[in-house]
Amino acid sequence: MRNRSDLPDLPAGLSKDEMRDALHTERRVELCFENKRYYDNKRWMQQEETMGVARHNMVIRNTVPSDNSGVWTYSVEPEVKFTPKFEARQYMSPIPQNVIDQNPNISQNPGY
Repeated sequence: MRNRSDLPDLPAGLSKDEMRDALHTERRVELCFENKRYYDNKRWMQQEETMGVARHNMVIRNTVPSDNSGVWTYSVEPEVKFTPKFEARQYMSPIPQNVIDQNPNISQNPGY
């Protein structure tokens, strides 16, 4: 199966944790532009590690910005306009109040 997509074979004898790490890495690389990363991180309970840290931007500048005749410089800089915040309650969504009103056996998710 893996040869069909030119992926290298995984080494034999991987432990459960090593196999899980290999699959997480593979999904991160293969599906990076398919809008699946957010939900993978949420499902795998990894959002504190990925969503709760500062983002970085690629900043492109010219040494002569008036006419762009200078040298282009590229640098990776931390995001300054956005402060990431992730709370554990964000792993679940709030249950709508009308659903709770219809069934007294349903309680609201923690943190909401």
